[in-house]
Amino acid sequence: DGLTIFKLPGVSIDNGVYNIIVRNEFTMNYGSGLKTVRTSFYNIVVDNVFESNNMAARYSRAFNFPAMLLMADESDDLGAQDLNYSPSMGNIIAYNHLRGLEAPHAQGILFATGSICNEVFNNRIDDALYFNIESITEQMNFVKSVHPGRNLKTKELSPKNEPTWPIYQVAVESMRRS
Repeated sequence: DGLTIFKLPGVSIDNGVYNIIVRNEFTMNYGSGLKTVRTSFYNIVVDNVFESNNMAARYSRAFNFPAMLLMADESDDLGAQDLNYSPSMGNIIAYNHLRGLEAPHAQGILFATGSICNEVFNNRIDDALYFNIESITEQMNFVKSVHPGRNLKTKELSPKNEPTWPIYQVAVESMRRS
């Protein structure tokens, strides 16, 4: 259909476990800067810059992507029955700077349906169009300490998503220093 380029993220974690993504720049991608597709468990995303990763929105109103999308993709392909379609779970998203100077992100971070037990803390989110953090899942995710950037808007999270102190903060802090 010629529209595939408008959906491509900077990095897509699909059936990925224990990846460490540290000190990178994700800039001017058409889709999200980072997208977890399915079976994305216990990945660490720390100290990165996500800038203007919603370039598709400049060309079509049909596309509007967050800087980071944590989701669970369901199979629509009967030939792919042997793939695991579990949700994004246990990922750590911390100390990142998300900004949309040339192409504002729809959301800074979006927990899509099925996302569960992800830890998000100490991120700076600037210039999101709708919400800095949005959750459209009924599952529990943990959010703490979003640094107030420009236009801070965080969608009211369900009681299951009340801020908690992340249990992984010590490990992430030592990783940032190394």
